[in-house]
Amino acid sequence: FARSDLTVDAIRASCLQYLKVTDKDADRLSAFFSRNTYISGKYADEDSFSKLDTHIQSL
Repeated sequence: FARSDLTVDAIRASCLQYLKVTDKDADRLSAFFSRNTYISGKYADEDSFSKLDTHIQSL
């Protein structure tokens, strides 16, 4: 949860340039990112936290 309008795919793309991923670890990295979620919202906005709560409850 953060204010930035991002996606997990965008976070993954920005991280990959800093990771040394071997062929052996590529599947594990994909599995890691497949388990991540990202919700954008404002810290002082009750609706944003309701959206976050709904998302967490769905996991």
